[in-house]
Amino acid sequence: KTKAICMPFRTSRWTLLANGTTEVADDMRTEHYGRRSAIWMRLQDRESNTIVFFVNHHGPLSVNSGGACGGKSTANNLLKVMAAHGKPGDVLILVGDFNANAASRTIQ
Repeated sequence: KTKAICMPFRTSRWTLLANGTTEVADDMRTEHYGRRSAIWMRLQDRESNTIVFFVNHHGPLSVNSGGACGGKSTANNLLKVMAAHGKPGDVLILVGDFNANAASRTIQ
């Protein structure tokens, strides 16, 4: 199950093609609330037929740590989710509370 993340969309505008959840990180022991997920969905715009691959992620603690395995690992796991479930030509959108700033390995 996911924790503290969701993804609503307007069903009158978008058609859901696929969706899922993948664990991508784990909190540090110092602030451990559990594993962190990326939830994703592929949507098709009913007007333009554009397909969007949308990912929402709530990053691990401690802030800027990238979690137990580090920011580079968390970023790599997010990229794996996009590669595994997105399709060529999809518009990619990645959002969330990464618990990281621009100086972190996750964001870099």
